[in-house]
Amino acid sequence: MIPRPRGPGDVPPGPEEPIPRPQGGEPLSLVFQAMEEIDGLKRTLEGLVRRIEALEHRVASLEPAKA
Repeated sequence: MIPRPRGPGDVPPGPEEPIPRPQGGEPLSLVFQAMEEIDGLKRTLEGLVRRIEALEHRVASLEPAKA
C-alpha cells in the first residue's frame, strides 16, 4: 500500500499562545516578572495597612473617652 501525502486537514492547528510575545528585545524571564509582581503586591499591601491604621485612628477619635 502506498501512503498518501498529508493534506492540510490532517494536522490539527497548534494551540494559541497564552500571552503575546514581546515586540523586540529579549523576553523577560519568569523569575523577573514574578519578582516585579511581588514588589507591586508589597507596595499595595503597605498602602492598605497605612489606610487601615489611619481609619483606626479616626474611629478611635470618634469613640467616647472611657473613664
